[in-house]
Amino acid sequence: MKICINHISFSPSTPTIISYFGFLLASIIFTLVLFISSSKIQLIQNEGRGNPLSSLFQFK
Repeated sequence: MKICINHISFSPSTPTIISYFGFLLASIIFTLVLFISSSKIQLIQNEGRGNPLSSLFQFK
């Protein structure tokens, strides 16, 4: 019985593209973590009053 496995061939620029999108994904996650942590700190300074989204959307 012969088992054939197809090999995935990558072009020479594929690792560069993968590392680019990996870096982009990591930077987006890092930015979101900073944004969420800063809004949590702001909620703590506001003594946790009101809707948690009110610090994100401040209306006058």
